[in-house]
Amino acid sequence: MKILFVLLAVTQLHLVTPARADGELIALQAALDVRDQFVTALENKDFTQITHDSMGSAVDFLAQDLRQNYSDEEMASKLENVWRVNESLFFTAKLADIGDHAPLIPKIEDFFKTLSDKYGSVILNLPLVQDIRTLNFAIPVVFNPKGSWQSTDYDNRIEYRKHFIPFANIVTYYGVLVACDYFAAKSSQPDLKKVCKPAAEKLKFAMGRYIAPPIADWIFKQTNKQVVITDHDRVYNTADELRVAIQRQGSN
Repeated sequence: MKILFVLLAVTQLHLVTPARADGELIALQAALDVRDQFVTALENKDFTQITHDSMGSAVDFLAQDLRQNYSDEEMASKLENVWRVNESLFFTAKLADIGDHAPLIPKIEDFFKTLSDKYGSVILNLPLVQDIRTLNFAIPVVFNPKGSWQSTDYDNRIEYRKHFIPFANIVTYYGVLVACDYFAAKSSQPDLKKVCKPAAEKLKFAMGRYIAPPIADWIFKQTNKQVVITDHDRVYNTADELRVAIQRQGSN
């Protein structure tokens, strides 16, 4: 019986050494820190920079995918150039002048049309492509809750949620993934990066399920009362909690 308990304990820890466990905790804590920075930015309605950085990361990942899986340096470079030339729109665009559900960066959407013409519309189903397109169309609404996108034909609060929640999910995902990857790489144990994608997925789900909806409503209503997001709303508050959740998912 004693041996059984030892084996169970080893299985739960995925045979990690103390050094590996410490490395995992550092990487996962970095992911949680970025999640919390984003929540603070949302509460302060000052989330331009972190959104810009997350969309830039998604663009980088897609360019890397085009190079590695499609051997297409031309399209990868074109995407990077479109982003580099137009990324300043995050900080300079007059969002109130953008029409109903128009993209923040039209040239990004033009690029995806070219990509679709080359590889077929199926390429638009790639998660990376869908994430970039979602951000591109959601940002003008999210950044401008009282804008010209509003309509008398439907509940605009619900419409705002429909843009805000996917937006918050995607920014959370790429923000925490990059932070976790960075600290995992610095740990001199590159295989720790395996924990980063599950962590990003867990935090993305928690953002959409618990954190984003009340913030979306609060921003849309433009009230003077600050929304209160508690630790309970965040679901995962420590690196240990996040690691246990990932391990539990892996055993299902």
